[in-house]
Amino acid sequence: LDGRPRGHVQPPRTRAKISNYHNAGKGMREIAQFMGISMETVSRWVRKYEAEGNVETRPRPGRPRVTTAEEDERLIQEAGRTPQKTAVILTRETELRCYPTTTRRHTRKH
Repeated sequence: LDGRPRGHVQPPRTRAKISNYHNAGKGMREIAQFMGISMETVSRWVRKYEAEGNVETRPRPGRPRVTTAEEDERLIQEAGRTPQKTAVILTRETELRCYPTTTRRHTRKH
């Protein structure tokens, strides 16, 4: 079909396009061919849109965040000021209660 691993969730923009095309009167087969995705995927997101009025995904269970948004922001600002500092030093200086691995992952994202 589209080569994605089973369980892959379409990005929000793609889901929105599917519902917009459907609302504009396009058929599911036409949408699937135009977007290069399976009819099953189009059908699933159209059904969800019709049932719930949106194409948002539900929150998934998982481990709770270790740091708050404020701590993340402080960490990113500090890393930007002194990019040569290691994750161990940044974690210690910002007094975060997390592993340096978490600090490293957050700073690499930004």
